[in-house]
Amino acid sequence: SYVDGYNAGQQKRDAETSYRSPYGRHSGQAAYVSLNDLVGSRATYMDDDLRKRGFTRKGGYQSGNAAYSTWWNVASRQCVQGVVTEGRIQSLNPIGEGNCL
Repeated sequence: SYVDGYNAGQQKRDAETSYRSPYGRHSGQAAYVSLNDLVGSRATYMDDDLRKRGFTRKGGYQSGNAAYSTWWNVASRQCVQGVVTEGRIQSLNPIGEGNCL
């Protein structure tokens, strides 16, 4: 009966926190940081915007006409890869935590 109760509690918690990202570990009150509003914006502000949201740049490279950068947020344990082309943020995608550590 303990296991059944525990599993029911986990299911309830998952349902109540479904707004959080499925990527990374978001325990306790560590909220997922949404970045969707940055997609399409000018890339010149990307560094400042991500730093204001608690992210630290971990690296980057350029390939063809696109620039890629990796960002880590220790509080939310989010690792994301930013893709910039033609001066605009094309995407900010969650990637495995190991890419940022």
